[in-house]
Amino acid sequence: MPWKTLMERFSSSALFTFLAVAGLFHAPAWADTSVLVTVDVESYTNGDPSLQVLGAVPDSSEPLGVPFMARRFAELGIRGTFYVNVYERAKYGDTVLRRAIRDILAYGHEIGLHTHPQPTFGPGGLSRHPLAIQKQILAWGRDLLSDWSGMPILIHRAGGYMANLDTLQALQALGFVADASLAPSVPSPLSKQIPAPYNDVAEIEEIVELPVTYYAQIRLGPYESLRLVDIESSSAEEILAVLAAFARRNGCAVNIMMHSFSLTRYGKADRRPATKLARIAQFVHENESLQFRGTREFLDGWRRGAIQCTPARDFVPTTGLWLTYLRAWERFGDGWKNAAMALSPAGAVSFALLILLLRRRKNLDSPVARARP
Repeated sequence: MPWKTLMERFSSSALFTFLAVAGLFHAPAWADTSVLVTVDVESYTNGDPSLQVLGAVPDSSEPLGVPFMARRFAELGIRGTFYVNVYERAKYGDTVLRRAIRDILAYGHEIGLHTHPQPTFGPGGLSRHPLAIQKQILAWGRDLLSDWSGMPILIHRAGGYMANLDTLQALQALGFVADASLAPSVPSPLSKQIPAPYNDVAEIEEIVELPVTYYAQIRLGPYESLRLVDIESSSAEEILAVLAAFARRNGCAVNIMMHSFSLTRYGKADRRPATKLARIAQFVHENESLQFRGTREFLDGWRRGAIQCTPARDFVPTTGLWLTYLRAWERFGDGWKNAAMALSPAGAVSFALLILLLRRRKNLDSPVARARP
């Protein structure tokens, strides 16, 4: 019987039992925090897949999308998880996505399903559909991705974080074992339905939930500004601070986000995310309390009780105003908000000086001042 067919006959629980038995003699328990590096493989709504999936940009001698990431991850000792949006097949066919999948697997990384179902199933994110339709959407994507990759598809992330409790029920019914759609720092449907803002691993509807890790960049009294741990939008210093905080708490996992277009978002080469990733990799390798793991490796350890961690489900690290300010300078040209934040101290000083000058002028023009000899 072919291996693919054999694996597909296992239910999710049976698969984990199989992995647990197979791993008993070579996978000891670990007491460190797992670092998961995850990539959403997709293009923009009207995007060019050769640019936004493969990363072919005119100002780079090599593609900076999935092929580059797969190779670079391997060089840095990272086993990545690539969530592939196969529904884009309706827009531009099979060629680009199948090339990306080939590179992902060639470097030993993992494949998961990413659901932006609009190109194939019409308008609306996944959670806007009823349970029965969600099952159809997920089964279609799972089967196509399994056929292209030759692997059972067991993990999922909803596009735009558009998942809800129906999504988790559908995933469980279809044999998935884990989901990474929970993003409590953004107004996602699932984060509004669950009773706690999980920021670490949890089991919901018999599905292992791997939230996209988030942190508070600014806290002022009751106000807090939250941000996802994203290679593009977070600075290296902020991500290192989050990793260190989870390691000190013996948290179970930090889930880091990327996109296939992280190095080509504006149609030009941008190697800053790759530089950040190298710094993160060095930090993880030098910290005995942190360890890069693939999602399936982590799930195997989780289900067989090999992870000696303390789920920090309500723990939200704070990186602070100073790191937020430094990030604004790092991303100065990437939007008006960064420029405004970077220039705000100079603006505040200028405003204060203007007030002082006006007050001084007012005092000099007063009748009392004019009457003085």
